[in-house]
Amino acid sequence: MIHDDLLAAIRANGGRATLADLATRTALSMADIQGAILGALSKVGGHVAVDDKGELIYSVSRTRTVPDETTRLQRFGRALYAAFKVFFYAGLSVVLVAYFIFYIVLLIALACVAIAGAAQGGDCDCDCDCDCKGCDGCDACGGCADCAGGSANSCGDSCFACFTCGSERKKEKRSALRARQKVTRAARRAARSERRAHRSQRRREMIRRLGFDDHFGPSDLGLALATAPAPEKPPFSRAVHAFIFGPPRPPEESRRRERNLLAFVQAHDGRATASDAVSLTGLPLDQADALLLSLAAQYEGDVEVTADGVVVYTFDRLLVSASDDVDVLDWVAGRGGAVTVEELARHLGLTAASARARLTHLATLAGGQVEHGATTRVVFPPDARARLADLAARGDAAREYTFAWERLEEAAWVVGVPEGHRGWLYGFNSLNLFVSVVLSMMYAGGELSLFDVLFDSGSTASAAEAWLVGYLPLLFSLAVFVIPMVRAVAASLANRGRRRRNQRRVALLAVFHALEEEDDRVSGLELANVLQVHASERAQALDGLLTALAGELDGELDLSGPAEEGGRRVFRFPRVHRELHAIERERLAVDRDAFGLGEVVYDTAEPFDPDAGA
Repeated sequence: MIHDDLLAAIRANGGRATLADLATRTALSMADIQGAILGALSKVGGHVAVDDKGELIYSVSRTRTVPDETTRLQRFGRALYAAFKVFFYAGLSVVLVAYFIFYIVLLIALACVAIAGAAQGGDCDCDCDCDCKGCDGCDACGGCADCAGGSANSCGDSCFACFTCGSERKKEKRSALRARQKVTRAARRAARSERRAHRSQRRREMIRRLGFDDHFGPSDLGLALATAPAPEKPPFSRAVHAFIFGPPRPPEESRRRERNLLAFVQAHDGRATASDAVSLTGLPLDQADALLLSLAAQYEGDVEVTADGVVVYTFDRLLVSASDDVDVLDWVAGRGGAVTVEELARHLGLTAASARARLTHLATLAGGQVEHGATTRVVFPPDARARLADLAARGDAAREYTFAWERLEEAAWVVGVPEGHRGWLYGFNSLNLFVSVVLSMMYAGGELSLFDVLFDSGSTASAAEAWLVGYLPLLFSLAVFVIPMVRAVAASLANRGRRRRNQRRVALLAVFHALEEEDDRVSGLELANVLQVHASERAQALDGLLTALAGELDGELDLSGPAEEGGRRVFRFPRVHRELHAIERERLAVDRDAFGLGEVVYDTAEPFDPDAGA
């Protein structure tokens, strides 16, 4: 796995990378990279070059693939697991549709049996064996006596389905009962509406206190919890699984936080403070300090203290980068078939030796031919020019990082099937649920045997029939509806946490923006101005956020002049303020040219010429 990560990092860096580039892109420790890089290169025919400073540059061809080094048993296990997932996903959809078709056929069969039975019999609907002798108007029990009083005819049997008739006294009781139920339902509806209005009022009040409103606009800077992009329509084999368990989740990116921080450090002259780490990760100041100290131990970093007492973490090794080749790929690709050292030197402002080293590596990367003469030049055949264009189009910038407030969380989709494509799922499962409930109740009461009903065999229902026809489809149909409902409740609770975290990140942006000024004092009014919200409406929320951030960023309450801000509290952030201003001076003092790659003196991809240095 580490070999795959390293080779992917080299390819993403334009096919050529130093130890610092690999560390930045993979967030692996330098010791781990050095222990695995040669093994990774050997599997794809990669090569290593050395410049005159002793720095190693690792190169691979983008067209080569990594051979699978897993055992046959491991490959078999992975294939078996993949087959199981396909079978499981497809099985859910097949079960839903199969039971729907089965129930449709069953209902049609039962209807045919009922029609056939009605055609064979007379008008008697009595559940007796007396042919309705003495039962006046027995058809539909229209003339039955009060069934609760006993026999409805001379044979002593009671009339089947007698619930349709009854005495005047019972009719009055039922009418009174219906009237009471009507009043009760009306009272319950009124109480429910009142509770809903009360909850809505409480939510609006909470939203107002937290700095949100019923309507969100661009001035809120993402304070509204945005919804993730709608999921794509899944194929039929995954539709039910996506409906129940939601859209597929992207794989967790390992060491994403460390990779983001290393990319920032490499892009900012190898210098960073704990405040920088806070802005990138959103961690409290003490945890950001611990993270930077850990990275310094893994990537040959160091710790320095400025004259102002600011602790600066230095990462000089991360400045030795080969990623600058990506910046000139477009220019080289547009020069046609040949590029000379002088042309590249003038374009980049490099010395002839540095330009020759850069051009030689580009030739190795794309398959160009180096020609020595009065001036060294590289000729790119048509296939090499196509490869250069491809590299220029696909090459990623090595310096990629985002701040914490640029990674606002979104509300995830509960159902993995987009709207407009769920109707058949609702329809099929609703029918399955209704029929399975009816059948399960009849099986539980011992009143049903489909084999007996359909074939008049006189047999009773078996346990296998009850489970296969009633209980299992009931459980499955319930799960199809209940699991998304439970997940929706859990997502609603999780969204509250997402809103709070987003709010904190945006407040962190406002604090850092305010501390860019010469003053280390920050008030709720300043936060409101940065966030473009009304300070009076958001006062409580802004005050609470500022108080919480002061505790995390070594801030302190300023008691010198709160009246300047309308009587509201003002906080001072002296450490963050010092670090934000001191680090810029430290970065200006860094000479990046001193860490640039030198002229290549040896490359394993080229034959060794002992007279080259003469």
